[in-house]
This record gives sequence, structure tokens and C-alpha cells, in this order.
Amino acid sequence: ARAAEKEARRRSLPKHKMMADVAVLRPEEGHVEEADAAQLLELPHVRSVVAYEPAAAGSERNGVRYVAGDPNLEITYRERGVSFKLDLTKRISRLNRSQGGVDERKRICDLVQPGERVLVLASGMGLTPCLVARHTKCAEVVGVEKDPMAHDFAQANIQANRLGDRARSVLGDPYTFDLKSLGSFDRVCAFLPFRRDRDGEVIPLSENMALGVQVLNPGGTLTCYNHETQEEFTSEPEEANRSMAVACDGRGFELTWRGKVPRRSIGWNWYRVGMDYRLL
Repeated sequence: ARAAEKEARRRSLPKHKMMADVAVLRPEEGHVEEADAAQLLELPHVRSVVAYEPAAAGSERNGVRYVAGDPNLEITYRERGVSFKLDLTKRISRLNRSQGGVDERKRICDLVQPGERVLVLASGMGLTPCLVARHTKCAEVVGVEKDPMAHDFAQANIQANRLGDRARSVLGDPYTFDLKSLGSFDRVCAFLPFRRDRDGEVIPLSENMALGVQVLNPGGTLTCYNHETQEEFTSEPEEANRSMAVACDGRGFELTWRGKVPRRSIGWNWYRVGMDYRLL
């Protein structure tokens, strides 16, 4: 009975998503934002309420608009003993789902061996670099991020968590930055986009793979991602293997792991699939 009552109370709430202690309202026909915000602010875990605003024409970024509660929209997201600060007036992100999600970041950390140099492409606000630096005995982890604001957040998060001795963020577009200038690596995690922009053409998987392969040591591992249907996932990864062969240009490789990241679908019959390839 208590569980049913709790579920009924949850269903009665306005539609929203939580970003730390800030509730983000989604537009609902017939709803008044101020009334919805007042209802949400009665919850003990809600400090502020904002409204989601889709990206305007010519912009690639969605945003939020303050509605009620504490006007300070700086949030702190905590994961496995590491704190990440983000100002929602400058950038919105559900950090627990970024870069493959909490489980994927833990899986990557568990794989890192002592003394490894780790490269994270499209490292965003430093989630994976900070967690790798905190929870592994890597020699160094380097993040490459093209967005100046995300890069600034990454640098601040690295310093705030006192991880500057092993982690750093580099400002640069992974597709144009001279990655070889950073040296070679034992592990590359490529959280790269699947499209060049909001309406652009699909980026070939081999192109994303090649960015990591070019700086990967023999025996090193590339972790990369693709979108697949359930039917494609349950079949042999022929497309991914062909793409890796193109990226390796004659170098040998083996697929050591493949799985859904996250396990649930991200759209109707549509999954994000992660792969670990080891260079021979």
C-alpha cells in the first residue's frame, strides 16, 4: 500500500527531470509554470525550478529559464567521491548519463592498469578524466574538449578535486587537433559525436576510430561507441570490425568487449553500443 501511495504521489507531480537539486520542467499544455514550480518546491530535494528551453534557430545548445526557488543555478554533482560543479545558466547536462553513464565510467576505471596513459576524446566537463585520476593508478589522463566553456568547467573540476598531478584538460577539436603532439597512449576513450552538427551528415565510425588508433600503443585499447538496432546488436559486429580495419590500416586488432551503454534503449529499437578494441 505504501509503495502504491508513493507511486501515485510521483505520478501527480508535474513532468520534470532532476539535475542535482534543480527540477527542470518540460512544457505541458494546460499547465502553469508557477503552480508547477510551487508544487515541486514542496519536495525536500528540490532547491530551484527552471523551465527547459529548446535551442533557438542558429544555436546548437538547449538551455533553461529560471522559474522559482533559489536563483543560484550552480549545481554540484557527486559521483564516487568526486564532485563536479556546473552552472546551468551556461550549460545544461544530466551528468549521471553523460559519457556512457555512471556504470560505463566505472567499467572504464576498472579496466585501467597501473602506469597507463589514458586519452579521453570529447571529455566535456572532465567527468571521465577526474574519475580515472581518482580511482586508478594511471600515470596520466588527458582530456581533449573542443567547447571552451566545457573545457573551463573541466579545468575547475580537476583543480577543485586536487587531481592536477595526473589529470589535465586540453582545449581542442579532436577532429582537427594534433593528437600526436600529446604523445602515445595505452587507452583511448572516444566519446565522439555521431553527427557533425545538429542536422549534419553521419560521421563514419572508421573516422572516429582512426582518431584514437593513431596515438594508441601496441597492446593498447580503444573504447568507442556506435548506434545499433537490437537486430544489429545480436548479430556479429561486421560493420564495426570493417570500420576498425579501415582505421587500423593494416595493424592487427581484436574485439575484447561489446555491450549496450546504457542497457536500456535510447530510442525506439535504438541503442548506444560500446566496444573495446585491443591493438595487436
